[in-house]
Amino acid sequence: MLWLDKLVRHLKPDHAILVDANDLPAELRDQWGEWLPAHGVLLPCGPGFLLFARDDPFVWEEVSLLERLADLVSLTRMALSPRKLAFKMSTGRLAWA
Repeated sequence: MLWLDKLVRHLKPDHAILVDANDLPAELRDQWGEWLPAHGVLLPCGPGFLLFARDDPFVWEEVSLLERLADLVSLTRMALSPRKLAFKMSTGRLAWA
């Protein structure tokens, strides 16, 4: 399993959370520095997640804006996803008469 997948499964966020290596168990903490800058914010986004990371800590005002961005990304993904037609075409000779 990939490290990032393990990270998301461990955190299981249902809302925006601030994350850094100190918040994690040793298995994940040891590899944090190999993959990400010091501070991160993890946001739910539809069926997935958005992770932003940087060297400086995030402040809650920025997190609020990132939550809005995650909502827009989720809405855009939903609008662009393929859908089945909502109606069913009749078949057979009598349907066209």
